[in-house]
Amino acid sequence: MEAMYSTVQDALALLRPGDTIAIGAYFHEPQGFLSQLHLAAARTRDLSLWTANVLQDYPIMREYCGTLRWLAAFYDRNARAAHPQKQVTYYPVDLHEIGQMMCRSRRPTVFAAAVPPMEPDGTYCISTSLQWEAECAAAAERIILEVNPAIPHTDSPLRIPRERAACVYEAASPVPVLRYAAQPTPEETAIGGYVSELIHDGDCVQFGLGGMPNAVASALADKHDLGIHTEMLGSA
Repeated sequence: MEAMYSTVQDALALLRPGDTIAIGAYFHEPQGFLSQLHLAAARTRDLSLWTANVLQDYPIMREYCGTLRWLAAFYDRNARAAHPQKQVTYYPVDLHEIGQMMCRSRRPTVFAAAVPPMEPDGTYCISTSLQWEAECAAAAERIILEVNPAIPHTDSPLRIPRERAACVYEAASPVPVLRYAAQPTPEETAIGGYVSELIHDGDCVQFGLGGMPNAVASALADKHDLGIHTEMLGSA
């Protein structure tokens, strides 16, 4: 299918009743698409959305969260906030199996991702995340690409040919950033102190993301010869 649309409204018009949408992660989070998704969900029945650690706040995650079904591979702050609405289904899974699990449990019919500008060979590059994007892009019937010049280019193996995209439009915006409070809460500080008592010089530690891991990391300042085995490094 050739790319034939040019606006986010045209992209939303591609959604059909019963669609399951998967989105790109981190820098590839399609901010323009997600910021308007609640408008499509209000008129299109039975939409589902795969999420995993969405970085920004969008209307569909807050006041309109009851207009679609959430399928969460990571129970982030947005999913936790929407929990009382009983619209979120959490799928526990190992990180390296997320893409396979998503396609096996509820196959995405739509894949939407922000991408850098088109490559000279006519492809678009998923450059900074390869967690579930390859599996979902391969499984989707329709691919929506939000071109954002702020996204860095890398020599990624995941390239999407222009003719594979049902919709390509430009929506320049700063890349999304995961934000946390400058200071941990008193509870996080207390827990961080208790955890630090369990960690000894020479230990190897793993940090996740959020206020709690940051508080633990800050509490380890007087430890020595620590090793780090982690998929991410926060400021702490």
